Amino acid sequence: MRKKIVVIGAGGHSKVVCDLIELFSEEFVIYGLIDSCAEPNRYVNGYKIIGSEDRLADLYEEID
Repeated sequence: MRKKIVVIGAGGHSKVVCDLIELFSEEFVIYGLIDSCAEPNRYVNGYKIIGSEDRLADLYEEID
């Protein structure tokens, strides 16, 4: 089973990070992006903004 990853940030650098994660797609899958400045439920680079940093503790339980 692939490990779920949450990427923090939804700007230009997160696109590069997502591209690198996709290179290892056999091992990882991107669960979504966290960004306090972006609107939740919007998509950036094909990935859903799932909230801001205050959701990290909840996401840890959710994606485990």
